Amino acid sequence: MFHLQTTVVKANMRTHYGSHDILGSLAYNICLLGRKHTGLDAKLPHNAKELLISSFYAMVRRIWLAIMRKTDSTSELSDTLCPADINAALLISDMFVYLELFTTIKHGDTKRLQAILKLLTVMMSAGGSPPYTLELLQMDYGVRYAWTKVKAEAIFSSMLMSTKGQEDSFIPLDLCQVFNNKLVMAPLTCCFLGV
Repeated sequence: MFHLQTTVVKANMRTHYGSHDILGSLAYNICLLGRKHTGLDAKLPHNAKELLISSFYAMVRRIWLAIMRKTDSTSELSDTLCPADINAALLISDMFVYLELFTTIKHGDTKRLQAILKLLTVMMSAGGSPPYTLELLQMDYGVRYAWTKVKAEAIFSSMLMSTKGQEDSFIPLDLCQVFNNKLVMAPLTCCFLGV
């Protein structure tokens, strides 16, 4: 699930990146905010996630200001769609899917996780991630046709874990594995480097 989350972030980045001169594109926002290590080739998905969430909230706020007529700019209320409006609408729709995935994992709600499989599959396909698209198609097929409800619930439950034993504290199991692998490999790396 952690790798799925990071892949959804990367797919959103690739889909909505645009260029530095297109108002409302992620590249424009990166230049405007002066963000570093956040481009398409960035190695840290956390930075990209923060940029996407900041852009999402800024666009939602912009729309709210336009609707509530709290802005001084008349162009905000025009009937024609400028590139910023189009980019905002597209990014907001994709970010709703990401936020749904994030909250579904946090709450440990396997039923909602099964329900958003189809949307995630479409996003992975559009975002240029064929391996994840195929994997999600296989999971969706299993949920709909091949697996019993008990088996589907068991499979999705095995992807999540609660580290605190409380509600709303679930994390993806593979995230825990990534951290454990780093803890195991750190002493070995020091031994091989002669430290």
